[in-house]
Amino acid sequence: WSEKRMLQFSKQFSHRSPASTFCHFQTDYPPEHGRTDQLGELMAELAKCGPTLEELLRRDHGDGIPPVTCILADSGISCMVSVATKLRVPRVVFWPVCAAFAITQKYANLLLSRGHIPVK
Repeated sequence: WSEKRMLQFSKQFSHRSPASTFCHFQTDYPPEHGRTDQLGELMAELAKCGPTLEELLRRDHGDGIPPVTCILADSGISCMVSVATKLRVPRVVFWPVCAAFAITQKYANLLLSRGHIPVK
């Protein structure tokens, strides 16, 4: 669902700003996988995307598409920042989650060890 929305958005955006290009790559998840239901699995999968992302950014896309000059990275996908640093490409990191989720994620191990989560 979100991949379809992103592809639709990228098509609309490219008409308004031809200097920007969107690209994506597949993960090993099948389309019916509940990505948001199994957050731990999703984060582990995203952490493995670094080599694929680097290959995508190094590839010559032809068709007059210029090389990557900036990466807009989600704060939850740390490999994007690592790849941008390795390729010496400037990046902007956005933080799309609410503060409560971010704090819970940061302290999840502590909360689990003290029995505060899962909530019963």
